[in-house]
Amino acid sequence: MKDFTIMLEDKPGSLAEVATTLGNAGINIEGGCGFTAMGKGIFHLLVKEGGKAREVLEQAGIAIAEEKDVLVVSIENKPSALATVSQKLANAGINLDLFYIISFNRVALGVNDVEKARSVL
Repeated sequence: MKDFTIMLEDKPGSLAEVATTLGNAGINIEGGCGFTAMGKGIFHLLVKEGGKAREVLEQAGIAIAEEKDVLVVSIENKPSALATVSQKLANAGINLDLFYIISFNRVALGVNDVEKARSVL
């Protein structure tokens, strides 16, 4: 799956514009997170159809700051589940630079080596 980092002005409707643009194109947002910093809304959006999502966002004038492949894995809904996953990656020398919980007890992981991480987990 693809994770897009999108930075927009921190104002009402910014996320709605992105979500509407993707939704109108039939693209489901599988997961994501967002926060504000220094007057910007910073969104991470997880989609299956990365190429199509990039195309419709760019056509709408929505700039993508970063696009990366992420690994989506199922984890148990219990204490230390994320600790177990992140420790396995650390033990294998894989750097984890992004994570967020998504639906159905899954976690999106931004790592420096997706294939190696897939084999470890």
